[in-house]
Amino acid sequence: MSVPQSANRLVAEGRQVHALGRRGEAEAAYRAGLTAAPHDHRALACLGILRHQQGEAAAAVELLGRAAAIEPGDVTAWQHLPLPLVALGRHEEAIAAGAVAVRLAPERADVRINHALALISGQRWAEAVPTCETALALDPQVATAWSQLGYVRHRLGDHAVAVALFDRAIALDPALVEAHVNKGAALQALGRDEEAERAYEAA
Repeated sequence: MSVPQSANRLVAEGRQVHALGRRGEAEAAYRAGLTAAPHDHRALACLGILRHQQGEAAAAVELLGRAAAIEPGDVTAWQHLPLPLVALGRHEEAIAAGAVAVRLAPERADVRINHALALISGQRWAEAVPTCETALALDPQVATAWSQLGYVRHRLGDHAVAVALFDRAIALDPALVEAHVNKGAALQALGRDEEAERAYEAA
């Protein structure tokens, strides 16, 4: 079934203002798009992403799930579905959704990063390592991926390696709070308390 041109235009406009942080306008555009085309998976997915950003995890899961059911081959819904699922503590579902996204778009680092988050939330450390490493191979400039890998290494007991990984993350994004905090925890595990205190203070 073709989507009306009006719905295409409204979703595109919504994405533009959403990217600028104008969430109220974005929501209005997405809702108008759904009025024009109630089964438009793009509008559903975009509204689901917005709901997650607003802290409404259950609503986000419902919207993203509907989008994925309507168009199972579109990576957008699958890519973002792990995030609200993790927020709801539904870790295995988040991991499964992330795996679908990876199958659909294996070349995208951002997809791997969301899958890694799901694996980390489920404490699947051994699986998270290659997922983070692949994300970094695809895009080594993503601070979040360095921080994720550092956290996994820390949880596996490789504290010195973790510190170096957190430093890579901080070099790329000095404002990445979790990298500073987790670096502090890794330094504490190494008995380097003064350095740990400085890392916490930098967070």
